[in-house]
Amino acid sequence: METGEGANLSVYEEVLKQQVDGIVLSSIFIDDPIYQELVASGIPFVMFNRRYSSGGNYIEINDEKAGQLATNHLLKLGYVKIAWIGGPTHASTFQGRLSGYQKAMTSANHPVGYEWIKETDTTELSVVKAVDALLLLDTNRHFRGDRLDCIILPKLLTANGVPNPQTL
Repeated sequence: METGEGANLSVYEEVLKQQVDGIVLSSIFIDDPIYQELVASGIPFVMFNRRYSSGGNYIEINDEKAGQLATNHLLKLGYVKIAWIGGPTHASTFQGRLSGYQKAMTSANHPVGYEWIKETDTTELSVVKAVDALLLLDTNRHFRGDRLDCIILPKLLTANGVPNPQTL
């Protein structure tokens, strides 16, 4: 399964062949090659939950702020060794969340080591591998992740001896 930039090229090419009147899309990457093709097509389109690097018409939450809020929550609870697990940063959502995590940690004067940042492809196996790698580093680590991780992490952490991971 292709997951990088341009992975959806064939899907968009098929959509453009259908002569649609407009497109609402959430599968675009920061530097996705399809963007220029969409612009050139003249078909109106709106991106949601993702955006292209130069902007365009998009609707998106402030992912950087979300990353800061989640990290600051753990910091306020007294945790300082906080790891980040997220999806590929060629997607604006994950890039923003990682940036927010890094800003919150830096603002709190807590260094972020590259080994604390785990970029995944968001599959369960990838998240499991990221958690396993972090658990090898330090058993007192706390996690800041995304929606998929909120489903998978409690089960993994409990299995690895972390008490009450739902309270993190």
